[in-house]
Amino acid sequence: MRRTLVFIAPSFPHPVSEFLAENGYAVVEAESAEEAARLSTIYDVDAVIVDGGGDYPGLAELRQRRMTVNLTIHATGPEVFFELSHLFPSTSERLQ
Repeated sequence: MRRTLVFIAPSFPHPVSEFLAENGYAVVEAESAEEAARLSTIYDVDAVIVDGGGDYPGLAELRQRRMTVNLTIHATGPEVFFELSHLFPSTSERLQ
């Protein structure tokens, strides 16, 4: 089963979102919490990934409605992939 993520970051392309997309996740990109909330109603989103390098007004409200994963500013694609594999253990994505 392919998991769908909304990835919030101040700008794109983002190396972590690209890594996740290259390794089996469907990644929808958003530059604000408001945009992420809107996209979450359009797509069947499994989680919202929040980049640690930005300030996102409205994020507290989004966290009440969606599962969120907050990244540190130095998070790498493989680290996030590893964490998501624990969050979604039935997902059979393999690291490429």
